Amino acid sequence: QFDRYLANEKERRVKKVITKISLHEDVLKHFDLERDPFTNEMEAEEDILDLKELSRAERKIVNAVEKNGCVVLTGDVGSGKTTLIKKVKARLHKRKEVVLVEPRTIEKQYLGAGHLCLSILRDLGMEHVSSKHDLESKARLVAYSLQEAARDGKKVVLLIDEAHLLKNDALLALKRLYEFELGFKKLLAIVLVGQVSLARRLKTDPSLREFSQRADLYELNALNGQLAHYLEFKLQRAGLNGASATLFDKSALKAIQERAETPLAVNNLASAAMIAAWDLGEKHVTGEIVKGIPGSF
Repeated sequence: QFDRYLANEKERRVKKVITKISLHEDVLKHFDLERDPFTNEMEAEEDILDLKELSRAERKIVNAVEKNGCVVLTGDVGSGKTTLIKKVKARLHKRKEVVLVEPRTIEKQYLGAGHLCLSILRDLGMEHVSSKHDLESKARLVAYSLQEAARDGKKVVLLIDEAHLLKNDALLALKRLYEFELGFKKLLAIVLVGQVSLARRLKTDPSLREFSQRADLYELNALNGQLAHYLEFKLQRAGLNGASATLFDKSALKAIQERAETPLAVNNLASAAMIAAWDLGEKHVTGEIVKGIPGSF
C-alpha cells in the first residue's frame, strides 16, 4: 500500500500538482489521534497558534487600522495568510467602531474602481446604491459616507484577500480612495493580502509607484524557527498528549525543516511521514523516514 502511495507521490510531484495529503482512520488510530491534526483543523479561534511571525503581521494590520494606514502583506502559498486573515477578522469583529469592508467579487482580477466603491458603500449601509450609477456619483457618495463614518467615530477598513490578482488600475483606484480625507485625517485603512508576486510588482513596476510609496510592505515567514512548537500544538489539538517530542524525533524535525518552508508544506510532509511510519509499523517518525518521502514540498 505504501509503495503504491510512494509511486503516486512521485508522479504527482513530477507533474507539480499540489494535492492535499490526509491521514486515514488507521493512521489516526495507530498514533492515538482523535482527528487529523492537519485537515480542517481550524474550527475556532483557539485552534490558531500564536506564531511570532503571524503576531507581527497582525500588529501591522492593527496599526494600520488605528492610523488609517495602508499595509500589504504577502507570502508564499501556504505561508499562513488565510490563518492571519481569520485571526484579524475575529479581532476586528469584536470592535464595534470598526466597519470591515470586504469585496465579495470572487475573481479579483475583475475588481475595478466601481466595484470598490460599491463594496464600501454597501458595507456602510447604503444598499440602495446601484451598480448602474456612474463612477463619479459613486466616488462622491464614498467620500461623503466615509466622512460621516469618521464623524460618528467609525473606523472603515478595506480588506482584500488574493490581492495579487488585482490589476494595476484597481491598485491605483485604491490609492485614490486612500486619499479621501476629512481635514488632515485619512478616512480609510487599506489591508491587502496576497502572494509574493504582488510585492514584486509593487517594487518593480514604475506605474504603481504612487501606490507602493504609500503602502507598508511586509512578507510573511510564518514558522520562522518555530516548527517544533507548531507540530506540538497541532498534535495536542488532535488529542495527542506526548506532542511532537515523542511522535517526531529531533532528526525528523530537522529533516522537515530542511524540506518544508511553509505551514501548508509542513502539514503535507508531516502527514506523508506519518503514513510512512504507520506502514512500517513505527510509532515514531524519524529523519530517515522523512528523507524517504519523495518530491519537493
